[in-house]
Amino acid sequence: MSETISSPTVADSTIDVGGYNPVSLLATGGAGTAPRVLVTIAGTTAYDANFNLIPITEASVAAYAGDTGTYLGRFRLGLSGLAATRPAIGLDAAGHRVGFFPSAVTGEVYLLRLDGLADTPVDPSRLAVLRGPENGIPIRTESAGGPGAHLASVGLAPDGRTLVVAGFGDLFAFPAPLPGRLYLLGLPADLVTG
Repeated sequence: MSETISSPTVADSTIDVGGYNPVSLLATGGAGTAPRVLVTIAGTTAYDANFNLIPITEASVAAYAGDTGTYLGRFRLGLSGLAATRPAIGLDAAGHRVGFFPSAVTGEVYLLRLDGLADTPVDPSRLAVLRGPENGIPIRTESAGGPGAHLASVGLAPDGRTLVVAGFGDLFAFPAPLPGRLYLLGLPADLVTG
Protein backbone atom coordinates (compact mmCIF):
# COMPACT_ATOMS: atom_id res chain seq x y z
CA MET A 1 0.00 0.00 0.00
CA SER A 2 1.44 3.37 -0.97
CA GLU A 3 0.58 6.77 0.31
CA THR A 4 0.85 9.98 -1.67
CA ILE A 5 2.35 13.00 0.05
CA SER A 6 0.87 16.16 -1.36
CA SER A 7 3.12 19.15 -1.95
CA PRO A 8 2.31 22.72 -2.80
CA THR A 9 3.17 23.95 -6.29
CA VAL A 10 4.36 27.30 -4.94
CA ALA A 11 6.75 27.80 -2.00
CA ASP A 12 5.32 29.41 1.11
CA SER A 13 8.33 31.74 1.36
CA THR A 14 11.63 32.41 -0.35
CA ILE A 15 14.89 33.22 1.43
CA ASP A 16 17.80 35.01 -0.27
CA VAL A 17 20.94 33.22 0.93
CA GLY A 18 23.23 36.17 0.14
CA GLY A 19 25.72 34.30 -2.01
CA TYR A 20 26.21 32.19 -5.11
CA ASN A 21 25.65 28.46 -5.49
CA PRO A 22 23.92 27.18 -2.36
CA VAL A 23 24.96 23.55 -2.78
CA SER A 24 24.12 21.77 0.46
CA LEU A 25 21.49 21.95 3.20
CA LEU A 26 21.88 20.30 6.55
CA ALA A 27 19.22 20.36 9.27
CA THR A 28 20.54 19.97 12.81
CA GLY A 29 18.98 19.86 16.23
CA GLY A 30 17.62 17.31 18.60
CA ALA A 31 16.49 16.84 22.14
CA GLY A 32 17.25 20.01 24.09
CA THR A 33 18.72 21.92 21.13
CA ALA A 34 17.22 24.47 18.79
CA PRO A 35 16.55 23.32 15.20
CA ARG A 36 18.99 24.86 12.73
CA VAL A 37 19.61 24.73 8.99
CA LEU A 38 23.14 25.16 7.65
CA VAL A 39 23.43 26.24 4.02
CA THR A 40 26.78 25.67 2.31
CA ILE A 41 27.27 28.46 -0.24
CA ALA A 42 30.06 27.28 -2.53
CA GLY A 43 30.78 30.53 -4.36
CA THR A 44 31.62 30.54 -8.06
CA THR A 45 34.70 29.45 -9.97
CA ALA A 46 36.41 30.23 -13.26
CA TYR A 47 39.54 29.16 -15.11
CA ASP A 48 42.81 31.10 -15.04
CA ALA A 49 45.18 31.51 -18.01
CA ASN A 50 46.68 28.05 -17.30
CA PHE A 51 43.22 26.40 -17.24
CA ASN A 52 43.35 25.87 -13.49
CA LEU A 53 40.06 26.20 -11.64
CA ILE A 54 40.05 29.17 -9.25
CA PRO A 55 37.37 30.52 -6.88
CA ILE A 56 36.17 34.01 -7.85
CA THR A 57 33.38 34.74 -5.36
CA GLU A 58 33.37 34.16 -1.64
CA ALA A 59 32.09 30.97 -0.05
CA SER A 60 30.32 30.80 3.28
CA VAL A 61 28.11 28.73 5.54
CA ALA A 62 24.89 30.46 6.54
CA ALA A 63 22.78 29.46 9.54
CA TYR A 64 19.00 29.79 9.84
CA ALA A 65 16.48 28.88 12.53
CA GLY A 66 14.99 25.58 11.41
CA ASP A 67 11.49 26.37 12.60
CA THR A 68 11.10 29.96 11.30
CA GLY A 69 13.73 30.43 8.58
CA THR A 70 15.16 33.41 10.48
CA TYR A 71 18.71 34.27 9.44
CA LEU A 72 21.12 33.71 12.36
CA GLY A 73 24.50 34.51 10.85
CA ARG A 74 27.26 33.41 8.52
CA PHE A 75 30.70 31.85 8.65
CA ARG A 76 32.77 33.55 5.96
CA LEU A 77 35.22 31.26 4.17
CA GLY A 78 36.60 33.62 1.53
CA LEU A 79 37.80 32.29 -1.81
CA SER A 80 37.69 28.63 -0.83
CA GLY A 81 35.54 27.04 -3.57
CA LEU A 82 33.50 24.75 -1.32
CA ALA A 83 32.44 21.36 -2.67
CA ALA A 84 28.82 20.53 -3.46
CA THR A 85 28.56 17.95 -0.70
CA ARG A 86 27.19 17.63 2.81
CA PRO A 87 29.63 18.67 5.52
CA ALA A 88 30.77 16.28 8.22
CA ILE A 89 29.08 17.49 11.41
CA GLY A 90 29.74 15.85 14.74
CA LEU A 91 31.54 16.00 18.05
CA ASP A 92 35.29 15.96 18.57
CA ALA A 93 36.63 13.70 21.32
CA ALA A 94 36.35 16.62 23.81
CA GLY A 95 32.64 17.06 23.05
CA HIS A 96 32.78 20.23 20.90
CA ARG A 97 30.31 20.34 18.00
CA VAL A 98 32.32 20.87 14.82
CA GLY A 99 31.80 20.89 11.06
CA PHE A 100 34.22 19.99 8.27
CA PHE A 101 33.66 21.54 4.82
CA PRO A 102 35.78 20.33 1.85
CA SER A 103 36.92 22.45 -1.09
CA ALA A 104 36.39 21.46 -4.71
CA VAL A 105 39.32 23.68 -5.74
CA THR A 106 42.06 24.15 -3.13
CA GLY A 107 42.67 20.61 -1.89
CA GLU A 108 41.86 21.71 1.68
CA VAL A 109 39.17 21.05 4.29
CA TYR A 110 37.85 23.88 6.48
CA LEU A 111 36.80 23.48 10.11
CA LEU A 112 34.05 25.36 11.98
CA ARG A 113 33.21 25.37 15.68
CA LEU A 114 29.42 25.07 15.99
CA ASP A 115 28.88 24.75 19.77
CA GLY A 116 26.94 28.01 20.17
CA LEU A 117 24.62 27.42 17.22
CA ALA A 118 22.25 25.15 19.13
CA ASP A 119 21.77 27.74 21.91
CA THR A 120 18.76 30.06 22.07
CA PRO A 121 19.78 32.75 21.51
CA VAL A 122 22.86 31.81 19.49
CA ASP A 123 26.07 32.15 21.53
CA PRO A 124 28.67 33.80 19.25
CA SER A 125 31.44 33.20 21.81
CA ARG A 126 31.16 29.48 21.02
CA LEU A 127 31.25 29.85 17.21
CA ALA A 128 34.37 30.20 15.07
CA VAL A 129 36.15 29.44 11.84
CA LEU A 130 38.93 27.31 13.34
CA ARG A 131 40.64 26.43 10.03
CA GLY A 132 39.78 28.73 7.10
CA PRO A 133 41.38 29.57 3.75
CA GLU A 134 44.49 31.01 5.42
CA ASN A 135 45.12 27.85 7.47
CA GLY A 136 43.00 25.08 5.93
CA ILE A 137 43.64 21.42 6.62
CA PRO A 138 45.81 20.40 3.63
CA ILE A 139 44.81 17.20 1.82
CA ARG A 140 45.85 17.63 -1.86
CA THR A 141 47.11 21.24 -2.03
CA GLU A 142 49.79 20.34 -4.59
CA SER A 143 46.94 19.73 -7.06
CA ALA A 144 45.09 23.00 -6.38
CA GLY A 145 43.05 24.07 -9.39
CA GLY A 146 43.12 20.64 -11.00
CA PRO A 147 40.83 17.61 -10.69
CA GLY A 148 43.13 15.97 -8.14
CA ALA A 149 42.36 18.75 -5.64
CA HIS A 150 38.58 18.19 -5.79
CA LEU A 151 37.60 16.82 -2.41
CA ALA A 152 34.32 15.05 -3.02
CA SER A 153 33.07 14.27 0.48
CA VAL A 154 33.96 14.09 4.17
CA GLY A 155 32.97 11.96 7.14
CA LEU A 156 33.75 12.18 10.85
CA ALA A 157 34.15 8.98 12.88
CA PRO A 158 31.68 8.62 15.76
CA ASP A 159 34.51 8.91 18.31
CA GLY A 160 35.58 12.28 16.82
CA ARG A 161 39.16 11.13 16.34
CA THR A 162 39.29 10.36 12.58
CA LEU A 163 38.28 12.42 9.57
CA VAL A 164 37.80 10.57 6.27
CA VAL A 165 38.06 12.62 3.05
CA ALA A 166 37.30 11.34 -0.45
CA GLY A 167 39.23 12.93 -3.31
CA PHE A 168 38.61 12.83 -7.06
CA GLY A 169 41.05 11.11 -9.34
CA ASP A 170 42.71 12.64 -12.39
CA LEU A 171 42.40 10.58 -15.56
CA PHE A 172 44.79 12.90 -17.41
CA ALA A 173 47.55 13.11 -14.77
CA PHE A 174 51.07 12.74 -16.15
CA PRO A 175 52.80 10.33 -16.36
CA ALA A 176 49.93 8.03 -15.29
CA PRO A 177 46.26 8.48 -14.33
CA LEU A 178 45.61 9.04 -10.63
CA PRO A 179 42.65 7.09 -9.18
CA GLY A 180 40.32 8.58 -6.60
CA ARG A 181 41.52 8.19 -3.02
CA LEU A 182 40.37 8.11 0.57
CA TYR A 183 42.43 10.07 3.09
CA LEU A 184 42.22 9.27 6.81
CA LEU A 185 43.37 11.97 9.20
CA GLY A 186 43.94 11.42 12.91
CA LEU A 187 42.48 14.37 14.84
CA PRO A 188 43.50 15.84 18.18
CA ALA A 189 41.03 15.13 20.97
CA ASP A 190 40.11 18.82 21.33
CA LEU A 191 39.80 20.63 18.00
CA VAL A 192 38.99 23.96 19.65
CA THR A 193 42.11 24.29 21.82
CA GLY A 194 44.32 22.16 19.56
